[in-house]
Amino acid sequence: MKKLLFFLIIGAWAQINPDCSDEDKELAEKCDKNCQDEFKSCHEACDSTNCEHSCLREFVDCTDSCPCFIKCPDGCENCPNDICKSCMELETNRISYEQCISEASSIFDSCVKNCSIEKSCHDDCSWKYSVSTDKCPCMERCAEGCPCTDGYACEKEITIMCQGDPSFSYAITPSGTLAGDRYFQSEISKYEPHLFIFFNSGHSLLNGQMFFFGGGWDARAIGKLNECSIERISSRLVNDFYAEGDSLVEMPFSNEIILCSDGYRVMNCEVFNGESTSQISSTIFYHNGACMAAYDDKATIIAGVSGPQTEILFDGDWSEVAPFPKKIEQHSCVSVRNGIILAGGLLGEEVNVGYIYNRNVYFGREGIWSIVGILHSDYKLASMIYNDANIIIANGYMSELNAVESMKWDGNSILSTAIINYHAGPCPKPTLFVSLPSQCSDPCDDFCYTVDAGDIGFL
Repeated sequence: MKKLLFFLIIGAWAQINPDCSDEDKELAEKCDKNCQDEFKSCHEACDSTNCEHSCLREFVDCTDSCPCFIKCPDGCENCPNDICKSCMELETNRISYEQCISEASSIFDSCVKNCSIEKSCHDDCSWKYSVSTDKCPCMERCAEGCPCTDGYACEKEITIMCQGDPSFSYAITPSGTLAGDRYFQSEISKYEPHLFIFFNSGHSLLNGQMFFFGGGWDARAIGKLNECSIERISSRLVNDFYAEGDSLVEMPFSNEIILCSDGYRVMNCEVFNGESTSQISSTIFYHNGACMAAYDDKATIIAGVSGPQTEILFDGDWSEVAPFPKKIEQHSCVSVRNGIILAGGLLGEEVNVGYIYNRNVYFGREGIWSIVGILHSDYKLASMIYNDANIIIANGYMSELNAVESMKWDGNSILSTAIINYHAGPCPKPTLFVSLPSQCSDPCDDFCYTVDAGDIGFL
């Protein structure tokens, strides 16, 4: 039945513009095939109609964005789709290529230095160098660039930052390779010059743009990441927002962010559209210390200090759904393709007296939660990000173990977990986002902070 539905959907979908050039049509067919493959993988992993609908929405958006389709009817002319760019025009490929060549060159230099005067040794080093560089992005064995199926491992980098005390900002790959410090300029607090304005703020992507909300020194401020600078915008929140107790989530299909803040016995909620905010319905229950994620294109707020109650936002109003199986707070969650992953937090009726840390990783969909993995460390007020079958969790408030852990996710269970780093100190809900290799790696002026030891680096 699933195969029949798959072919019916593919067969009935939009057609390539016949007026496109032959070259653009070829790229359009390739792009369409990539979208079909992604849809097929997504659809086959589903076990509910909601999941299937989500896969279909992703497929529609994917094909619409291909050259010669709805959003790019003239082919690659003025089309932002990556498939229209040459291999080296894509910054990820270019930077990964440079890294690959640099690594191959270092190995070659070491190889030659260990050779005697025999020519055969030098020839062998040259041959190994040639084989290694052939595997680099845009070269013979990885001609289409990252990811390379039989070549260089083009891992994406995750930037982890905290505007706290201590502050830190660095990039790391899901396998644990530290990619170095990352430098960002940010306004400092006029009250506490050792803290940045967006300390204890919430963060979320919206249409690829990183935004910051509230925080300890201006709880209604909104900021955005502009290249390597965090800047305030003129719009302000309706309600105070603090990362330690409040929750937010990006809604990618409606292009908005839902934020819910402590309103005493309920959570006061608002919606941000990228430019301004407006008040929406308050929750039924008090969800301080909860987490939010998106499932079936609905904002879902899970548990918190008042209990395991869970709510979804539907047609502008909050509705109670099946509760989380345990009372939990200060946990973290992230949306994945077919559900929600929840991890970390504190369990029990008395979380401040004899509390228990939750090390189980839960997967929820259709109101059913199951344990799909176990973490190595304890986490509280942590942040999570999902990217390319990897889930990264970065700790928030822990006195000793400020761990960063990587989980390998196959769509149904956690295949493996590994601690990949310990960052400089405690930080409520550190900022996580996928970044390009070497992005913001140059030192900056004024109020610039890095991963370096405890103090903020005023440079």
